[in-house]
Amino acid sequence: MVPGLVRRQPIPAQARHTTCKSKGCYPNPAEIDGLTVDRSREFRGVWVVSVGNMDWPSRPGLPVAEQKSELITILDRAAALNLNAVVLQVRPSADALYASKKEPWSAFLTGQMGRAPVPFYDPLEFAVEEAHARGLELHAWVNPYRAHYPDDTSRIAPSHIARRRPDLVVRYGPYLWLDPGSSEVRAYTVGVVRDIVRRYDIDGLHIDDYFYPYRERKRRRDIPFPDNRTWRAYRARGGTLSRDDWRRSRAPLRQDCGSVRVLSLRPGTAAVRTMWGRRRRCGRPSPWARRSP
Repeated sequence: MVPGLVRRQPIPAQARHTTCKSKGCYPNPAEIDGLTVDRSREFRGVWVVSVGNMDWPSRPGLPVAEQKSELITILDRAAALNLNAVVLQVRPSADALYASKKEPWSAFLTGQMGRAPVPFYDPLEFAVEEAHARGLELHAWVNPYRAHYPDDTSRIAPSHIARRRPDLVVRYGPYLWLDPGSSEVRAYTVGVVRDIVRRYDIDGLHIDDYFYPYRERKRRRDIPFPDNRTWRAYRARGGTLSRDDWRRSRAPLRQDCGSVRVLSLRPGTAAVRTMWGRRRRCGRPSPWARRSP
């Protein structure tokens, strides 16, 4: 046991979830080992990664019954460990592990980008229902700028942003990225986020990798991110920031996807921005910073 960590007593499922957003997930307050604990402020969650089939589903094109069984196993395990939240990656690379009219089905779900599951089901709707039945919060996790992940070897669907609007997408290293400097990209990303929050009874929305991608290198030299078009447009409008400061001002989606707008759509839903690693200066990652899923 980690020093200083208070071991929590098991909490009955009926106490964990009574529509978390309206009544609070836990008795409040509670006394554990002589300490008064506000359990409504605890967050004991697990990230479930879909990109590259790292966690779920275990492989592309897994039959629907097995997809559901695997997800239920994860949720059962989370409940058994006395966690109270599951953060499910539903938009890894401008694709969708949910029924979306804005972006194509993810190849990590069905094996082919744009192909719906057969028999049809909505994985995010299923995850929300099954999580809530176990007293767990279900948080949706989106990656706002990554447009394609190299592990997806299927053909890019015609409905994907890289095919519909190639002017908004750049190739950088082995990935495709939406250009954070573009106002159209920001509006597009916000539309995707708002659609999820409107249509699903999620308990939180996590915006991961909300910054420019980690620097790619070739022959020990940094490769510049190819955003000359949007940078020059900014300068032509009279912009005075340095390029790094301009990028920092564009990437976080503070005003666009922040808590106020999400909460106005679904009161009680948490809006969270998350990242990996640390910055040492001007948008450059620490040497040890790992790539985010």
